[in-house]
Amino acid sequence: MSSQLKLLTLGRPQIIQNEAPIYIFHKAQALFYYLAVTGRPHQRSALLNLLWSHIPENNRKNNLRVTLSYLRKNFKSYLSINRHTVSINTNAEIWVDVEAIKTALQSVPKTTERLQEIIKLYQGPFLEGFQVPEEKEFETWIMTTRKKLEDTIVQVLHTLALRYQELTQYAEAIDSLNRLLSLQPWREESHQLLITLLAQSGQRSVALDQFEICCHILEEHKRTPSPDLLKLHQTILESNGSTLRVPTLLNQGNLNSPLLESNPAPQQITVMYCHWHDDQPDANLEPSVWQSLQAYCQHHLMNVIKEQHGQIAYHYNGELLVAFSSESVADSAYRAIQTGLTLLQTFVENKPIHTHTLSISIHTGLVLLQKVELEHRSYTEIVGHPLEVVQSLARQAPPQTLTVSPVVFQAMQNWALAPKDWVYYPLADSGDLEKSVYQVREVRGQQT
Repeated sequence: MSSQLKLLTLGRPQIIQNEAPIYIFHKAQALFYYLAVTGRPHQRSALLNLLWSHIPENNRKNNLRVTLSYLRKNFKSYLSINRHTVSINTNAEIWVDVEAIKTALQSVPKTTERLQEIIKLYQGPFLEGFQVPEEKEFETWIMTTRKKLEDTIVQVLHTLALRYQELTQYAEAIDSLNRLLSLQPWREESHQLLITLLAQSGQRSVALDQFEICCHILEEHKRTPSPDLLKLHQTILESNGSTLRVPTLLNQGNLNSPLLESNPAPQQITVMYCHWHDDQPDANLEPSVWQSLQAYCQHHLMNVIKEQHGQIAYHYNGELLVAFSSESVADSAYRAIQTGLTLLQTFVENKPIHTHTLSISIHTGLVLLQKVELEHRSYTEIVGHPLEVVQSLARQAPPQTLTVSPVVFQAMQNWALAPKDWVYYPLADSGDLEKSVYQVREVRGQQT
């Protein structure tokens, strides 16, 4: 193990070999991190645009040759380089903290100890302080990867807090939530759980103070407290907090069906992520308005999902995650798109209030389904890259749109029975199929 190369990319990045840091020039460092974290071959032409886009092409090629020669001299056994592509040698003994987190997330079962290992690996934001400011594509990659990893750690911390709550280890649960909220202070569901834990552990006054902190943060982000949060606050005011219980947020909906039985083997499912957001972020909406919207979504949107045999994995405060499973990728993708289009139409035509719009994104991929048993309840957890993809798509999607990943788009293009009135528009077509995003619209009578 002493000769193993270690890449620490979470927090201040370092390259370590034989327990000592290795220092290389900046662009070579950037390229090495990119190759190691992405973990796949890259065309030389793509690397030219990634790190030398602002200089003439001949100079770009020369810079890449010099950089690869330098890396080959220092890390020959760790690289695989040919005339067309460059990648990390998959047979080399190299340890990357990001890859270690991905491996831990795919483990079954995910014990409390394993979740703690994941948190320990996260030493700070991805490539903290490392920049190549003149290269926008590389900077975008850093920011996108940083956000995905932060979202992952936030989910792990929230799950860990719920586990500790079940074990009545309130101090550990509270510590987990405090760390979570230092990363994403606007997450109301995590504030709600923290308030509950403080009250359950006998810290009633601190719980009430935390409610005020939460309301102040929500106000800064142009949001109002949800009815659930207001009800929790009222409950604490009227009690001593010792018997407070709230439903776990990870167990909303139903995944325990024959369609999605818990199975440690990877399964192919289509994931649909819905997010409704405020059309007027500067307006102070009454809690009753948000409550009406939530009630509408509960009674109308859920019926549409059930009709298409979608399984609701998560539903909370403006976010909805739905899973579709089938032996055919095209079939599950079709049902997800059909559901998404119907949801958008239903949201526009029938909703009783017009303060919010809906965005939907869809992706198909392999996930792990794990049944988690706690003292008083159980839930099925979905783990895998598709969740990251749909959240990323949703951030790119304009309001009142349905976006799909290239995998879903290709499945529909290859399916002879795909509806002829579904029209696809590239929203972010970079020429690279893996980075393309497509918007789906339904146009009656139009042939495609």
